Amino acid sequence: MSRKIAALISVSLIALFLFSGVPAANAQEEHMHVEIDIKPGSYPNAINIKNNGVVPVALFGSAVFDVHQVDLATVRLSRMDDHEGGAPVLLSAFKDVNGDGFIDLILQFETQAIGLQPGDTMACLHGMLMNGEHFCGHDSVKVIG
Repeated sequence: MSRKIAALISVSLIALFLFSGVPAANAQEEHMHVEIDIKPGSYPNAINIKNNGVVPVALFGSAVFDVHQVDLATVRLSRMDDHEGGAPVLLSAFKDVNGDGFIDLILQFETQAIGLQPGDTMACLHGMLMNGEHFCGHDSVKVIG
């Protein structure tokens, strides 16, 4: 009888671990998806990687996303899926860019610090909210240079 109980406990513990929501070791970090527009009002979003200027990005607010909660010290613009590097925010301002009645966050990043390479077609804006929640948004880019 004790072997059956031990086996049942083992199976129960394994099932609890597998289905408890504990992420697997190689699982990607969960994050909130946000809407962004690189170089608002332009398309394609051409970025000359040899340029010493800045790249503007609009981070759109909504009924469920308050841009005032963004921790600017954590925000980076980087190559797609490079959540460890990228350019930090140089300048920021609040404005309703798209006219939807929600305040948006306009950010500027040093072009060369973003780390884009020839052939890249997407860039990623990522960071944290004041409550520690991670967010990420993507937009297309056309790398020049």
